[in-house]
Amino acid sequence: LQEVYEVLDLFRQYDHDEVREKVVRDNILAYNTTDARRRVFSAVKRCFFRFQTKWRRQVFLDALNAVDEGAKRQILLYRLCRKSFTTYRLTLKVLFPAYKNGMTYLEKDKVVDFLELKQKNTKSVGKWSEATLNKIATKYLTTMKKFGYLEGRQKKKINYFSPELESFTYALYDLLDRGKPPKKIINSDRFKLFMLQEDDVLNYLERAGNAGYVKFGQAGDVYEIHPTHELKELPHVLE
Repeated sequence: LQEVYEVLDLFRQYDHDEVREKVVRDNILAYNTTDARRRVFSAVKRCFFRFQTKWRRQVFLDALNAVDEGAKRQILLYRLCRKSFTTYRLTLKVLFPAYKNGMTYLEKDKVVDFLELKQKNTKSVGKWSEATLNKIATKYLTTMKKFGYLEGRQKKKINYFSPELESFTYALYDLLDRGKPPKKIINSDRFKLFMLQEDDVLNYLERAGNAGYVKFGQAGDVYEIHPTHELKELPHVLE
């Protein structure tokens, strides 16, 4: 992920054309070919650069700069899953259940089986070949290893971890910014990207409240969640 961090840090400081020039022409990533430089620039831009507004993009870039490595990876995955439906669905429907059930490994066959089942239940003109399904599964497992969710070269062992409060808070502010009510936030599938179940989310909300990131209250099954800062201020709050 180092090249992703470097390109995003450039976007934090320079405009689009300047970043493209530094990556493609000046080759600051030390890639051997121009095509490789263009691919990485386009991939980072496609997955992480597009937001509703420029200031929201700046919040994301500044938040990455404010947090430590673990939170940075988790925020990146959260944003990637906003753009990559395949990564989102595989994490939600394959990795999360395996994690929740205490499985030791995430088998490639499980990923392929889900993709095949999804393909059978989806009406589409073209169908993925077996080779393509295997390629997607392999790429997904490699991606999740880079994000720290899996480990191992051949068999991918599930890495059990506690997500950082800062990455949880970034996701929480994102959901609040989207106008989600408390109950929908607590039950949001987006927190499953951090391997959190509902009880875990409630625990993290209490921690976020104790840290002063939000005001969180509960009376029976009625919840209140209010940000204590503007979204634009979040990166400075997380430092």
